[in-house]
Amino acid sequence: KRMKSNRETEAANMTSHDVESDNEFASAPPQDSNIAQRPEPMDIDSENEQSSHQVFDSTVSFQHYTIAQLQQLARDTGIDLSNCYERAEIIDLLHQEGIVANDDPEALSPAMFSSWSVSQLQAVASEAKIDLSECATREKMIEKILEEANTERQFLRDYLRSLCPLARKPLSDLRSIARELQVDISDCLEKDEIIQRVISRSTSLGVC
Repeated sequence: KRMKSNRETEAANMTSHDVESDNEFASAPPQDSNIAQRPEPMDIDSENEQSSHQVFDSTVSFQHYTIAQLQQLARDTGIDLSNCYERAEIIDLLHQEGIVANDDPEALSPAMFSSWSVSQLQAVASEAKIDLSECATREKMIEKILEEANTERQFLRDYLRSLCPLARKPLSDLRSIARELQVDISDCLEKDEIIQRVISRSTSLGVC
């Protein structure tokens, strides 16, 4: 009888527990199917891996340049190509130096005048009959000179190319050039003054 009584008590307890569980489930609010699901965390590693494959092809912008034109551009901008043996190496070096391709491979690059002072630019413009009166900044002067040489008076390109190395030359070389051109620089105290004299002498080439 005692064993039977224990079994009945256990059965009653289980039934009561099931009823309570059913009641809790029934009283729980239904889930709204329209509630937006929490977004899954972004896979940063996957994004980085994808972006790493988006490598800039440095050869595209210079595809229309011949090797001779690439070499000319390097000379114009004072870039040493002595360690470049392939066309791709030249292009990579130009990109590393921040040189941008032009639609016209023969066009002058703004980088040609990166080392020129305002007075040197004014001297060049004066001899080439380029009006800089509306140019308030050095950058505007360079833009105006390039506009004249690359669009309106393309014959100025060779003239300007011959002058661009002057700003990169040491004072001793400039004095040698002045002697060869028979330019009197006895009263020149500054490098800019010598360059201006040499530029003035270059007009005898008849390009302006």
